[in-house]
Amino acid sequence: YIDIFIPYEPFNKLVIQQNLKIKKICCGNDHVMILTTNNILYMFGSNKYGQLGIGKDIKTSDLIQINNVSDIACGSKHSGYIQKGIV
Repeated sequence: YIDIFIPYEPFNKLVIQQNLKIKKICCGNDHVMILTTNNILYMFGSNKYGQLGIGKDIKTSDLIQINNVSDIACGSKHSGYIQKGIV
């Protein structure tokens, strides 16, 4: 068990309320990707350069959720993931 605190309301609600088990966390300069042990990806933070995969410069405070993800990676202003069954 790792006790972490990230001062961002969607993250705190996600981890605390749903009691998720985290497999991997990746952080860019202004965005975060969280992969759970049940292969659900959650992303939040800045989307200035399209880091959240919802189109460039689309601002959101929502938590982005993608299912069937097997791995994730982040750079300072980019991110990527591998989704099971998608080539």
